[in-house]
Amino acid sequence: MRGFLGEQLAIVAWSVTALVIAYSRLGQAVPEVRVTYRYAWNLAHGHGLVGEAGERVFGVADPGVALLLGWLHWVSRVDPARIGTFLTAAWLLGTARVLLRAAARDGRRLEGVLGGTLIVTSPLLWQAQGSGALAGLAFLLTAAARGERWPTSAGLSAGLAVWMRPDAAPAAALLGGLLTLTRRRLPRRYTLAAGLVVLAGCVAAWSWFGTAWPAALFARRATALQWGPPAVALAVLGLAGLPWLWRRIGLPGRVLLLHAAVTAGTYALLGQPLSTGSAPAVAALLFAAPFAPLALARRSARIGRS
Repeated sequence: MRGFLGEQLAIVAWSVTALVIAYSRLGQAVPEVRVTYRYAWNLAHGHGLVGEAGERVFGVADPGVALLLGWLHWVSRVDPARIGTFLTAAWLLGTARVLLRAAARDGRRLEGVLGGTLIVTSPLLWQAQGSGALAGLAFLLTAAARGERWPTSAGLSAGLAVWMRPDAAPAAALLGGLLTLTRRRLPRRYTLAAGLVVLAGCVAAWSWFGTAWPAALFARRATALQWGPPAVALAVLGLAGLPWLWRRIGLPGRVLLLHAAVTAGTYALLGQPLSTGSAPAVAALLFAAPFAPLALARRSARIGRS
C-alpha cells in the first residue's frame, strides 16, 4: 500500500511539473513539427489534410497527430501549437507512468521514479514537443503494458502508435514477436487489431494522397536535438543501465529498448543526427540512467553490512 501511494504521489508531482513546463514552452515547435501543425490547421479549416490548400502531398511525418490536432482545433479553436504542447505533457506522463509501474513490479520503484522524472522534465524531449515520436512511444508502451492481459486493446494501441509516427511499425511488430515468445503462440487478437488499424490508415492515406507512406518520415533537414553536458552525462549512465530495461522491466522495458535501437540505428544509417524522431532513444537512455548507479549503491551497502 505504501509503495502504491508513493507511485501515485510521483504521478501527481509529475503532472504538476509537466503543466508548469508546458506553460513555459507554450506553442514552441521545431520546423518539422510546425509542418504537422499546418496540416492540422488546414484540416480544421476545411482544406483537408494538406500542407498547402489544393496540394495533396503526404508531407507530414506524424499523420495521426495531425488528425488529432485538427479535430481538437476544430472543436476548441485553440491554436494547434498550444494543443501540441499540452499533448506532449500527456504523452510524457503516459510514458513515465507505464515505465514506473513496470519497474515497481520488479522491485525497482526508486529507479522508476527517478527515470520517470528525467523523462517528464527532460529539455531534450521537450525540444521534440508536438512530435509524433513522443505520441507513438506512449501508445507503444501502453500496448506493451496491456499485451498479455488485453491483447485486443494492446493491438489497437500499437496500431495507433504506427499512425502517430509510422516508424513505430517495426517496434509494434517486435512487440507481437515478444508476445509470441511469452505465450508460445501467435497473439492473434493483438495481430488482428493492430493490422486492421494500420491497414485502415494505409487505405485512407492512399485514397487521399495516392500513397500509403509519408514522404517526409526521415527528413534530411530534421532539427537536431541540442545536447548539453548534463544530457551527455545522463546518456552515458543510460548506456550502462540499458541491460536492466531488457532484464528487469518486462515487456514495456523491452519494447522501449527495441524501439530506441531501431530509431537510433535508422538515423545512424541515414547519416542524420538524433532529432525529434529519435526521441524514443533519448527516453530509453534517460529512464535507464538511474539503474546502474543504484545497483552499485545497493551492492556496496550489502558488502558494507557483511
